Amino acid sequence: MRMNKRFFRGLSKLRHNKVAADKMTVEPILETNQVLSQKLELTARLVPALMLTNILLASIIFVAFASSSASDLRSVAYLPLCITSILAILFLRNSNVGAHNSHAENLNKKPRLIVSAISFGIGCFWALLPPAMTLASTGAELIIAFAVMGGVLSVAGLTLALTPALALPFIIPVLASCYITLFMSGTLQGLYLATGLTIYISMVLLVSLNDTRSKARGLTIEKARAKQDKTISLLLRDFDQHASHWLWEIGTDSKFVRVLDRFKDVSGRTASELETLTIPDLVAEDSGRLPALETLQHAINNKDSFTDVHMPVLVKGETSWWSMTGTPDFDKSGIFKGFHGVGSDITLQKKSDERIQFLAHHDVLTGLYNRAHFTELLHQNVSRLERYGATFSLMFLDLDFFKSVNDSYGHPMGDKLLIDVAARIRAVMPSAAAISRLGGDEFAVIFQQSLSQQQLREIAEATLETIAVPFEIDGEKLQIGVSVGVALAPHHGTRPDQLLRNVDLALYRAKETGRNSYCVFEAGMDSVARERRALEFDLRYALEGNELELFYQPFVNAQTNKPLGFEALLRWNHPIRGQISPAEFIPIAESTGLIGPIGEWVICEACNVAATWPEHLRIAVNLSALQFNKDRVVEIVSRSLAESGLPAHRLELEITESLLIDQPDDAIAKLMQLKKIGVSIAMDDFGTGYSSLSYMLKFPFDKIKVDKSFITAVKNENAAGDVLRTIASLGKSLKVQMTAEGVETFEQAEFLKDLAFDQLQGFFFSKPLRGSEIPALLLSMTNKTLADGYGKVVSLRSSAA
Repeated sequence: MRMNKRFFRGLSKLRHNKVAADKMTVEPILETNQVLSQKLELTARLVPALMLTNILLASIIFVAFASSSASDLRSVAYLPLCITSILAILFLRNSNVGAHNSHAENLNKKPRLIVSAISFGIGCFWALLPPAMTLASTGAELIIAFAVMGGVLSVAGLTLALTPALALPFIIPVLASCYITLFMSGTLQGLYLATGLTIYISMVLLVSLNDTRSKARGLTIEKARAKQDKTISLLLRDFDQHASHWLWEIGTDSKFVRVLDRFKDVSGRTASELETLTIPDLVAEDSGRLPALETLQHAINNKDSFTDVHMPVLVKGETSWWSMTGTPDFDKSGIFKGFHGVGSDITLQKKSDERIQFLAHHDVLTGLYNRAHFTELLHQNVSRLERYGATFSLMFLDLDFFKSVNDSYGHPMGDKLLIDVAARIRAVMPSAAAISRLGGDEFAVIFQQSLSQQQLREIAEATLETIAVPFEIDGEKLQIGVSVGVALAPHHGTRPDQLLRNVDLALYRAKETGRNSYCVFEAGMDSVARERRALEFDLRYALEGNELELFYQPFVNAQTNKPLGFEALLRWNHPIRGQISPAEFIPIAESTGLIGPIGEWVICEACNVAATWPEHLRIAVNLSALQFNKDRVVEIVSRSLAESGLPAHRLELEITESLLIDQPDDAIAKLMQLKKIGVSIAMDDFGTGYSSLSYMLKFPFDKIKVDKSFITAVKNENAAGDVLRTIASLGKSLKVQMTAEGVETFEQAEFLKDLAFDQLQGFFFSKPLRGSEIPALLLSMTNKTLADGYGKVVSLRSSAA
């Protein structure tokens, strides 16, 4: 808008100071070619009249001195003077002295020289008359003669006012002749006439020269004014045709006057339509009350200037934004004449500003609020809570299995899924809810109205249901879930950090319960969180403090009961809390990233211990999905085997199908690399997922370990036995070893033996043992005959215990 203001101020100055040229002091007078040309043209118009005057005055002299003795000399001067005057008239009529010569290159000097010569010739003829008349005239005739000569010189002075260069050749010889004649007369009357002539001629010359200066100044001012008018005209025309701004003007009735083309174009109206409207009439009807418009109307009513007033205008059915700048018009008497100003279309700038403002507060992908605006809204609601006691609620949402979609189908598909998820969340939330995307697959909702726990539970349940419906994107059906955490203010906190922590705890608890569920914060969760943070802190030093230890549980041949190997089971010997189960600290290790170094230590330690066992015994190690996803897992296994000297076929790695759910393609590629090394791969907890069979077809597993929940259910549920028969049959068809874990009774062992399971594992055979206890167990098994049945096995279990 700077150009807008500069142009407006400049134009206003030009308009209101147009008469300033009249006050200019032309010192010195600049005789430009154009001014000189104009003066020559005026002179050319006067010369015919001057020549006729010369002839008339010469005729008076001729008649007055008809009886004089100088009549012959008079006749000699009279006739050439008249002839020369007539020739001057004809020459000037046929020449273009000064006419249309506005440029230096067109200003011809030759006609001016001819006119100067004619002027000099006529002056010389007049110069012959004074001495002739003086020789043979009386005193009265002499006075008449010199009075006529004074008139001749006065007429020449008129020409001197315009073009001295043309008048002086005439005046000088005439004036010289008069003075010479008067002084040579030797009479007192001659002296008087010379003195009077001097005074008269001086006044004529003074007035003529002053008039010359005035006329020159007038011509210069007129030229400057014409140039100024042309400049203003060109400026207005260029501004109106090419600038992004336009000029407007309103009269005393506030209606537009003198509408220019540019204004008509941008307004989408004709000049006649605009001349019936005021500025407020242009405002879009749906704009409501805008402070800027009130400012504009107040300025017009009070005849004040206004600058950059932004107003929405309806142009051809669409809303555009204009910026209006105006100043009042007053004449020289101070009478108000209206307003004039400059307008500009700022629609694109307005849209750009709105876009920037939108991006500052919204997520680009989903259009929801972003994290920054969520934080701002949270603090605003906390302030309202503190000041007015206005309650509100928070809800955190975290998508389940979204990462697998990104990994399987790519990020573009993941982005489309997030857009659809955002739309579904909007659909189930109240209209007043402020929905934000915090980043990735995390969402948050602030319920600014007061809602009960029951209402929040209903919203959470509706959210779970709508997200559980499969998404269809680009011909693919995608199934995901969502975990929801809820916290209410002030019941669950009165500070932003406190509320965020508690709603996050509720979300974590929802994920712990199996995902695709919701949880409202409870006071006990805080103590659990503190306990968890304490464990997390201690776990960071457990590896360095040698607090981690491996226990080993044997798995045996289902038919001969001979041990085939051991499964390594991790324990944490906490110096204060005692022994902590992996089920308690492994999730903490996975969430904190400690699973990487802990898992590496487990593999190395298990290989080192197993290398000391008899060659027919194998070691089985469980791999966490997060640990497996590390790019170094193949390298770690290879290095551990090499450093321990354990043959690769004696190492068995157990994975769960969750590993394949998260990154199926990448996981299978790594499993293939491990198989190439010679390591055996077993699927653990078979039957607990929803797609186990599909994974059996994708990767050639060496072993399947059936989850203990099926073994436990055999006694009370016939269906469990049928499932186990089907699984055993599947193993035979796929030629995969089948292992049943969690065997705790003789009946279970017998049933599984009859089903032709290959391996059995559980407390019925042995509890997990320290590495130092394994030699004793192996020695006991070697010294006893196991073929006698399970009674002997029981005795082994007792002795080992």
